[in-house]
Amino acid sequence: MIETANSEKSDKITLSNKGGTPLSRSEVLQKLAESIQLAHGKVTKGRARNSKNDKTKQEWLRAQGYLSGIYLQGLKDMELEELSERIAKLETRK
Repeated sequence: MIETANSEKSDKITLSNKGGTPLSRSEVLQKLAESIQLAHGKVTKGRARNSKNDKTKQEWLRAQGYLSGIYLQGLKDMELEELSERIAKLETRK
């Protein structure tokens, strides 16, 4: 579920579960992984016998590439956060 809230300064989009609680980073990554799999299935299992189907496949490929980039950035952010936590723990031991 995607909830949107408008403010004077900017539009805000919040992803939340059925209970209205915002999704965690790992939940967002899971949803992205599912979307990537869907896009991959659309590209590999569809038939491209005419130019309309070929154009649709290209759009799914574009979406898959975009989602993959976001997914990888999310993984990178998680790794950086874990490294920061580890460094903070090491510094407190000194």
